[in-house]
Amino acid sequence: TPATLAMSREWVELIETLAQAPARDEFLARLSSGDRDAPAILDANAARQWKAFMARNGHNRTSWDIAVPCWSDAPHALAPLIAASLQGIKNAKGSVDIQAAATLELFSTLRTAGLNASGARVAAAVERLRDFMRMDEELHFLTGLLLEPSRRLVLAAGMVLVEQKRLEKAEDAFYLELHELKAALHTAKATLKFLTARRKAEFDRAWKNPAPLEFPPNHATAPTVAVVADPRTLQGTAVSIGVVEGPVLVAEHLDSVGQIKPGTVLVTTAPNPAFVPLYPLLGAIISVTGGILSHGFVAAREFGLPAVSGIANATLLLKPGMRVRVDGGRGVVEIL
Repeated sequence: TPATLAMSREWVELIETLAQAPARDEFLARLSSGDRDAPAILDANAARQWKAFMARNGHNRTSWDIAVPCWSDAPHALAPLIAASLQGIKNAKGSVDIQAAATLELFSTLRTAGLNASGARVAAAVERLRDFMRMDEELHFLTGLLLEPSRRLVLAAGMVLVEQKRLEKAEDAFYLELHELKAALHTAKATLKFLTARRKAEFDRAWKNPAPLEFPPNHATAPTVAVVADPRTLQGTAVSIGVVEGPVLVAEHLDSVGQIKPGTVLVTTAPNPAFVPLYPLLGAIISVTGGILSHGFVAAREFGLPAVSGIANATLLLKPGMRVRVDGGRGVVEIL
């Protein structure tokens, strides 16, 4: 099992255990407040499972941004994910049965079409695809392992510059380019405070603006929304089968998720792997971009979560609270 998909299953198991823990509510409150000793109040089984999850997955984070602390350094970041998942637990461990049933259906279809002789070639192709998926997910896992020590190095360099009174705080080092940071450590020059303050302001402005779907932006070839007969029906790409109706939540990052009700349809620009811990609570996913092999959609199929991709401007067309029907098998979204 790929490491990142194994993490998804381990998360479900952790949530199931925490749901039965007598001190669950107090643990969650203390974790949210930043109390690093919060796991100490859990019963032995829950505490052991928490420790095991963090030991294996604590290097992960809710963003690929190197400036964002990993879960081991900032366990309070998991509090909203735990709270959301506790509201709607759905077991993802049945994925093996789902895969087996899909395999039987595939070969049954080949026989019905008189293509039984092609079975061996199809089986070989499926096995190669599974090998590719394992390698791709292991790459995600190992990249996360490398990111955390890199973050610690930047913070250590930032602390040196703080001691030299050239930065306000160590985290400001993330607003320097790598060559600038190296040069600053080897050469005593003027303060970097003004430079980092300006870049932080630029970053904050950019963060508030929606990103274009391609770089550089080409407004002349901006994508259009495909419709199917009814203008309230949007056609995308099928990436995970199933049909679900639910209220829309538009979110680009975990910070903007807030409270989620069971059955919520997440609408986002890209299938961010950071959203995966929320999958037990979601009803479906709609994304502007992302292919069938994107980790977020691979995990969606593992969870049996319907998903549609490739609907341009979905984050603008679909408003929070709007009810939609998502048909992941046809790649269709209907506004109800």
